Amino acid sequence: MHEDSAVVPKTKREDGLEQVAAFPPLKAQGEEHPAALVFSSFNGTRYLFDSATSTLHPWPWGVEGPALDCLYATPDGDLPAFTDSIGAPPALARYVRLWRDQAGAFGRYLMADSPSVAPKQAPVVQGVWPSLMANLILVVTDACNLRCRYCILGGTYEGFKPLREQAMSWETAKAAIDHFIALNRGPAFEAMPGRKINISFFGGEPMLRGDLIQQAVAYAKAQQRPECGYWIDFGLTSNLTHLPDKLAAFLAKHEVGVQVSLDGPAEEHDACRVNAAGRGSFARVRRNLQKLRTLDPAYFERCVRSVVTINGNSDLRALHEFFESGDPLVPRISFVGLVRDLERSEYHRRYPFDSGRLWGQYAQLMDEYRRRKRAGIPIGKGEFLYRLFEDGLHALRGRLMHAGARKQPAYTGTCMPGRRLAVSTDGRFHMCERINEKFPIGDVHTGVDWPRTAALLQRYYDALPNCDNCWAKPICGTCMANNCQDDAFEFGARCKRLRAELEHRLVLFCTVLEENPAALDDGDALVEETCYLEPVS
Repeated sequence: MHEDSAVVPKTKREDGLEQVAAFPPLKAQGEEHPAALVFSSFNGTRYLFDSATSTLHPWPWGVEGPALDCLYATPDGDLPAFTDSIGAPPALARYVRLWRDQAGAFGRYLMADSPSVAPKQAPVVQGVWPSLMANLILVVTDACNLRCRYCILGGTYEGFKPLREQAMSWETAKAAIDHFIALNRGPAFEAMPGRKINISFFGGEPMLRGDLIQQAVAYAKAQQRPECGYWIDFGLTSNLTHLPDKLAAFLAKHEVGVQVSLDGPAEEHDACRVNAAGRGSFARVRRNLQKLRTLDPAYFERCVRSVVTINGNSDLRALHEFFESGDPLVPRISFVGLVRDLERSEYHRRYPFDSGRLWGQYAQLMDEYRRRKRAGIPIGKGEFLYRLFEDGLHALRGRLMHAGARKQPAYTGTCMPGRRLAVSTDGRFHMCERINEKFPIGDVHTGVDWPRTAALLQRYYDALPNCDNCWAKPICGTCMANNCQDDAFEFGARCKRLRAELEHRLVLFCTVLEENPAALDDGDALVEETCYLEPVS
């Protein structure tokens, strides 16, 4: 089976993690404008990212600073005179006019009546959201048998509830599944037969509720008939320290995807992933990985994946060696995460780290990644280098605009509520499993409260800083879960750090494609269609 079709859970983050992809070892270096970012690749080639259209452009003309702002505000007819006045060649005026015509780039972004400026308003309509909801996450217990030092529910992070001993009842789980299936049986899906939807189990440690997991899977499968037009995948995220034989056999039989928290070799893993007595959990995790592999090697290859958490004291080289060792008991990686707010983390107030060491190792691994991409050496999706670097590049590419395709952007790139439906142990609905409990959007008894959901999204938009003056707006991935603090949304230094991360990602993206134009080509023509067009002469 191709890795892309592996049965793995859709829940790709643990509470307290942020997607790493390409997190930056350096501060932002480019020149920022409300409409654009001008930056250099690692090889020194200059580029411009146009915010209104999410397009990338070679930028050899040296037009930056106030001159760039003026360029954006200059009408088409005045472009030749303007470019001549600043000593730029005629090719610049022709290039700008071409892209304005093709895609609306280099537009009058700073003008209030510009059609490219999206309103600061939640772009959602009641009745549309339910058709997007394809992931149900059941938080089957708040209890956990570990006390991981970086856990966002471990009492280190303000605004998040500590671990409790609450458990979900079968009645709550059944009602949630019924509601989720009803949402996926509407007329909007009649033209989409064969869809896959996903039910995932989360915690706490969900394996502590193996009885409920088995009951829920059996019940949901009983609702799955060919005429329904959908098929259900199942998955869970676990520390894999508790795995009774009966539960292991059930997971394999029903191909339930298991994402196991595995932070590298024993020394790395046991530094943070400890029990209440402070003892590491690596040995128990490895024994249970052996159990799953012995039970069904094919299931292990298809459905078991690693989730890796990086903190400031992680040894990135040791992680790379561990996950690339070829050890048959080390599952391929589905996600690499970073502790919340790394540079100013509440966790790292207790456990300081040497940023020079961390970013130095990061730079070494980035050099290795670039070397392999230049040489055309494949990097599989389950490899550490792929998840550390390439995940973020493909996410960026997905937000770049096709050449010639106009679109009305949302106010930011924040994901919309409705893609996921998380259910807490008490039956309340939440927008995802990572947001704190202060923002419910309904419950299993009354269903999703769509007006409340819309109002909550609008409240988030209202709390955002002035995104109109941020070049990163269309590719920004900041979200409610990352910015919730008690019952409010706070951004603080996160925006500055995220802009630096996004700039770094743009730099690496362009560098990799300079060095090998086919490096990111997996059959998607987007790379060829969007940014690597030669400047017109």
